[in-house]
Amino acid sequence: SRIATLLQKQKQVHALDSTFSGYRIHIFMEIGNEALAHAEKVKKQFEEAFPDIPIYLSYSEPYFRLRAGDFRNRVEAEKCLHRIKPQFREAFVTADMVYEPKIVTENGKSN
Repeated sequence: SRIATLLQKQKQVHALDSTFSGYRIHIFMEIGNEALAHAEKVKKQFEEAFPDIPIYLSYSEPYFRLRAGDFRNRVEAEKCLHRIKPQFREAFVTADMVYEPKIVTENGKSN
């Protein structure tokens, strides 16, 4: 019965964490006093250029990072990278924990 209880608790923990191993496009990384302000500026530029691609600002001491997208595999990420690269030349694909990608149907609704 203790094993069943532990398994149930593990399922609950996993249900709360909706991330899984995937890929994102690394857009920006900076350290310093102005890093957050610069990251916010780059994030805004990205959101204006690519409103359909989610972008995430994170801080992992001592760096502020911007990463975009939620891709299940590297092929999907590389395809999107080709679209982004002309405006963000330093961008590259990196492994990351991602959220379930939203699928937009032809009528514009998300699944």
